[in-house]
Amino acid sequence: MGDGDKRAFMETIQALAVNFRTEATTALLQAMWMGLEDLSLVSFQAGAKRALRESEFMPTVAELRKLSGHGRREATPPYFERWKDPLALPGKHPKDTWPKEGEE
Repeated sequence: MGDGDKRAFMETIQALAVNFRTEATTALLQAMWMGLEDLSLVSFQAGAKRALRESEFMPTVAELRKLSGHGRREATPPYFERWKDPLALPGKHPKDTWPKEGEE
């Protein structure tokens, strides 16, 4: 979002605050802007609509990001999972190159 989207952004946060019976303080508005300004306005508003339908409490920045389809990524990419036990992968560990008994 850019500066031109700030008004629509603030109005959306204020609507969320009214719905969830939370005061839309300057600090809340600033925190939300800091955490969500990299999203598009359309994506953010879609997440806000989901929050109105699915959440029981005022969503945090992280929750709004998830609802907008921009949640936090896993810290460990899935391809690392297969390397947890290198002994389980034939041909991928020096032990597999050792001669077997009787093959010296």
